[in-house]
Amino acid sequence: MAQSRTRKGVEKHRVVSHKAWIEARRKFLAKEKKFTRMRDELSRQRRALPWEK
Repeated sequence: MAQSRTRKGVEKHRVVSHKAWIEARRKFLAKEKKFTRMRDELSRQRRALPWEK
């Protein structure tokens, strides 16, 4: 059963040229960087929370 799921996923996966892949990867990298900056800001805010006695 697991094999059919894997095969099905592969059949639906897009195949593109190297140029198209680079463009998609750059767009995704920008999203990853934005996420990292947001996570870093949340971490900074968490560290700034007051402490409890």
